[in-house]
Parts: sequence; structure tokens; C-alpha cells
Amino acid sequence: MEKRDLVDKLLKQDRGSQKDIFNSYNSRLFTYFKMRIKGDVYYEDLVQEVFLSFFNAVSKEKIIEDILIGPYIFGIAKRVVFNYFYKKKKKDNIQERANNEFSVSYDFAENDRIDTEDMIKSLKVHIEKLKDIDKKILKEFYFREQNLDEIAELTGKSKHYISVRKERLIKKLRKKINL
Repeated sequence: MEKRDLVDKLLKQDRGSQKDIFNSYNSRLFTYFKMRIKGDVYYEDLVQEVFLSFFNAVSKEKIIEDILIGPYIFGIAKRVVFNYFYKKKKKDNIQERANNEFSVSYDFAENDRIDTEDMIKSLKVHIEKLKDIDKKILKEFYFREQNLDEIAELTGKSKHYISVRKERLIKKLRKKINL
């Protein structure tokens, strides 16, 4: 038989149970990140990311028993650590390639900054003209960092439909702003 007392309270968005979860795992998560990631890191942001993912999972009813809460939270923490190093490695690789390409550091001139601002304004105008489904796909994918499966579930469309639609939107927008 399932034991769901705490899960049921969390589903009802009971503030007391949310505080209990936070108080129970906050310091443990902080220590978990501190032991795995060294250097000048905002551990609070990482802990907050775990709790946001956890409460999002609870709202989607992905947790079925109280006993699974701890393992689920630390599973999220493990993924957060992996993503931290993946993003850092990717950023370092981009910086290294830029340094190799340009022997002299390049600062954006005022004209480049103005061109970029104009391009962003133009992009916003073109996005506003899109159909609602297209705006939703772009917003969910790029700003809320949802994957194609999650967007498909949210919109009631197939993953393939969302993927094709997103790629076509990007090509269309690039053409319109001359990229």
C-alpha cells in the first residue's frame, strides 16, 4: 500500500509541507553541491533549481510515494551537477575557439551594438506576428527550456510536429532578419 500523506499535501500546495521539504533537504543539498563543485559558485541557485524541478514534478504527479521524495530530490541534484559541468565545458570550448580564431581580442564597436539592437527589435516584431502556437513553441523551447516531448504534451501535438514546426520557424525568422 502506498504511503502518500506528504505527497498528497504537496499536491494540494500545502505551504507547511513545502517548508518541511525545504528545511529537510536545503542544507543537505547545499553540502552535496559544495562537495562536488569547487570554486566561486552560487550554490543557492543550484539548490533553488533542484527545488523548482522537484515541485514541478510533484505538480505533474511524478512522485507516487513519500519514501521516494529523498531519492527523487537527489536524482535532480545529480542532474543539476551534470548540467553545470556540461554548460561550463561548452562555454569554455566556445571561449577557446574564439581565442584561437581571433588573436586580438575584439570589442564590439558602437555600430555593432546598434546593429544588434536593431536586429533584436526586428526579431521581436516578427515573433509578435506569428500564430499563437508558433509563439508558444518558441517561448517554451527557448525561454522555459522545455524539451520537445514536454511541448508536445502541453500543446496536444506530436513531438514530430513540434520539431518540424520549430525548425521551420527558425528558418523563417532567420530569413526575415537576414541572418
